[in-house]
Amino acid sequence: MAKIISFINMKGGVGKTTLAVNVAYALAYFNKKRVLLVDVDPQFNSTQYLITPEDYLKYVEDDQRLTVFDVFQGVPLFMPTTVGQGRKEVRPAPTLENTTIHIFEGNDGKLDLLPSALELMTLEYSDRGTENMLDVFLHSVESAYDIIILDCPPTTSIFTVSAYIASQAFLIPVIPDYLSSVGLSLIDSAVAYYKLRFRKSVKLLGVVFNAVNSSYTLDKDVMQSIKASGRPVFKNYLRRSTRIAKAVRAHQPIFLYHESKEDHGADIRKLTEELIEKLGDGD
Repeated sequence: MAKIISFINMKGGVGKTTLAVNVAYALAYFNKKRVLLVDVDPQFNSTQYLITPEDYLKYVEDDQRLTVFDVFQGVPLFMPTTVGQGRKEVRPAPTLENTTIHIFEGNDGKLDLLPSALELMTLEYSDRGTENMLDVFLHSVESAYDIIILDCPPTTSIFTVSAYIASQAFLIPVIPDYLSSVGLSLIDSAVAYYKLRFRKSVKLLGVVFNAVNSSYTLDKDVMQSIKASGRPVFKNYLRRSTRIAKAVRAHQPIFLYHESKEDHGADIRKLTEELIEKLGDGD
């Protein structure tokens, strides 16, 4: 049974995708985990991080290759043929084979991506029950993975709700500034509502600090304030650097990008090890 974890923050610009992609990649690369990264954001940032625009275009132009949009649909797409002559299947039902892109395999680990699509925007006001489709699909493929990571949009939407329903745990990426710390109360309210509505409690693994400049007094003060709030906090964090953006543009994890692998790669490895400890999966 895979551990399913959501990366959630209702505020944008906190480096959520950077953390989700790099932690997922590190789990496969260093820790020999079979990992599926699911991009549940209509802006498809995780997808753009891991594959080039050219490869993505080729993927979505293939009617037999599906995205997370089709997972939310849950059924094959048909078109009518001649009147009285039945219908033709245009797109198949989502399966493990037709929804995933293989990103990395080696060292006894692997990383697959379930890509997103702009079409997700049309699901905001879809039929009741759509929020359960991601959960149904992930539980149908989870035997192929050790860990499934969901990169959520910075909104309280059907996508965040769906991720919550499908997950056993979540973490909160935060930049140590005033607005990010204020936004934590919004997450608290949303999670409390989800818990009540869906009668499901999802474990908070902790707040993860991103883009930290430990020489800034404000960063230190905000981090200390969040720790004092009683929320669990990861002891490891990712430091601020322009080299991280360069790694994203190169479609590479930080620990493999030549300009940043020495220091920020170590940050990601430590975060990943701590995540494994918090999951109780140190094997």
